[in-house]
Amino acid sequence: MDKDNTEKKRISKAFTMIICCTYLIVTGLLVHHLSQTKPVHPEIRLDERPSQTPLVDIPLEVILNPPQIAETPANDIPVQANVSPGKLRLKGFSARGEKTEKLLHPFIIEVADEHEIDPDLIKAIIWAESSFNPNAVSQKGALGLMQLMPSTARSLGVKDCMNPKKNIGAGVRYFKELMHEFDGDEKLALAAYNAGSGKVREYNGVPPFKATRYYLKKVLSYYERLKARTAMEINKT
Repeated sequence: MDKDNTEKKRISKAFTMIICCTYLIVTGLLVHHLSQTKPVHPEIRLDERPSQTPLVDIPLEVILNPPQIAETPANDIPVQANVSPGKLRLKGFSARGEKTEKLLHPFIIEVADEHEIDPDLIKAIIWAESSFNPNAVSQKGALGLMQLMPSTARSLGVKDCMNPKKNIGAGVRYFKELMHEFDGDEKLALAAYNAGSGKVREYNGVPPFKATRYYLKKVLSYYERLKARTAMEINKT
């Protein structure tokens, strides 16, 4: 009887060990299988942008040939230099404006050389006028990058004010005329560009208008910052 009980206990113990070993083996195989299996759901990337409002890069041909009807100008941002724009960025300059500036840089250099005007000054005017938005239209009807009034554009022989190159070319020619009119005085020429040459002559200097004085201060501030950036770019080359 004792022998039978002992034998049963030994068989039971052996059977229990077999079950435990089988469980461990099966569990190990299952864990290995799961670790090798790819997830069913797509991988989530942290660098992906939501698809609700995709960012669109405007091609050069679109920048240089914009539609006739434009948006209201964003009249507050700065400019570049007479060396090819590099990676140096100035605080407050919009990325979109800087991209347009870089695309138009070769043409601005060409026009600046033709009329003997510092390209940084031309860019400062453009930043102050339109923030380098080629589609800018003011509430008073000024158009394009250099915010030409239709009457001024017609007097300069320009029909398509919203064409960036034609707008800049006409704007620079107009500013050069003002420089001649005021004997090369940049401040008076800038004041006349904003308020009209008649007002500058009427007040025998910069008109006391708050908007004109703010405009003059903004352009000159941009001009100094752009000249500093140009110097930094030159030193890097």
